[in-house]
Amino acid sequence: MALSIEERVTALPALAHSLATLGDALTLRGGAGDAQQASDSRRRAHELADRLGMTVLLGRLVPPADEWTLRRDGTGWLLEAGPERVRMADSQGLRHLRALLAVPRHDIPAVDLAAGGTGPRSAGSAPVLDAPAVTAYRRRLSDLDAELDAADAAGDARRAARADAERQWLLGELRRATGLGGRSRRASSESERARVNVTRTLRSALDRIAVVAPRVGAHLQASIRTGLACRYDPAAGGPTRWRV
Repeated sequence: MALSIEERVTALPALAHSLATLGDALTLRGGAGDAQQASDSRRRAHELADRLGMTVLLGRLVPPADEWTLRRDGTGWLLEAGPERVRMADSQGLRHLRALLAVPRHDIPAVDLAAGGTGPRSAGSAPVLDAPAVTAYRRRLSDLDAELDAADAAGDARRAARADAERQWLLGELRRATGLGGRSRRASSESERARVNVTRTLRSALDRIAVVAPRVGAHLQASIRTGLACRYDPAAGGPTRWRV
């Protein structure tokens, strides 16, 4: 009722406060759809407060330094992480990323991400990784071992962390791809297409983030795992939680 009255009489400062309060209430209730409505309410409150110069309310709406945000902002996305605050155009990769950030340390099948939560499984099958891919992965592991040695010798902890994160991901992919006796496991053709497409779109989104928000980009590059199943496995240097 208050919101409709304030909008009708264009009581914009009161409307901004009411929208912020509604966002807090929806977050506390935590019902179905409340998270999105809370995000939308806070976004509108932030836009009004910014336009009206309401600095106190703006401070209240800014996430804590240890809480990062990735949320829809009109037709695009708003990414906030401490001093890094950027708007990004919509993309499938950002939608996949949001799904992973919402459930840290939990696997989501690539086929489910590609289908927006559900997806058909085809009866046809193909190798999870073909022989050339396995060879390329093992060659890259050898390169990463040399990279780790060089980083350790130079005392470059960040370089070593990036190399180790990629090394662990490659090892995980090889473990998932090989069965008993090193024989290639097989995956449905639908799952394999999803793996390729989701990996491509996610990596493209992470590359875009790294350009405009380097700190967030470095954290996500070290934390996002792709394959037949994808997950956000938070590495050091990230937030205590994501608001998505």
